[in-house]
Amino acid sequence: MDSLLLLALVGAALIGFVGFFLGDRRRRSEGGGARGPRPSRSIGAALEEARLGSGRALLLFLGEDPQSAAAGEALRGELPVLELLGQPGLSYVILSGEREGEDLMAHLYEKYQGGPLPGLPAAILVEGDGQVRAEGPLQASLSDQLQTWLRLPQLPPKAPPPE
Repeated sequence: MDSLLLLALVGAALIGFVGFFLGDRRRRSEGGGARGPRPSRSIGAALEEARLGSGRALLLFLGEDPQSAAAGEALRGELPVLELLGQPGLSYVILSGEREGEDLMAHLYEKYQGGPLPGLPAAILVEGDGQVRAEGPLQASLSDQLQTWLRLPQLPPKAPPPE
């Protein structure tokens, strides 16, 4: 009797796991066919993942203009871009003017980069210790720009303040 109950519980857990996995795949395909690595849920999460993994965080700022739409399409479906975003140690987050509003994005860009938003689309590459490695407007060829930025050697960690 106990083994039958245990078997039923294991079976229910397995069915739940498979259902979640298939549901997640369906949600992702309905969300524009997103493939590749998932973006972080927030700037803070991306920066924390980069800090813990001694990696980098890529902050992408997209507006509602045609260039931003093209960059968004590249992020969802261009294989070279997806491969670059899947590099070990790289976390990324996509901020959209449609969701966050352009005023908030301008404030966040200034907070993390230290200067005004140059226009949309734009990006900031931040080292795990918080140093900005590259920043600026996104070019038409997103894969070429990301490749150039991600080839940059990581900066040495900031020296601790003198005591």
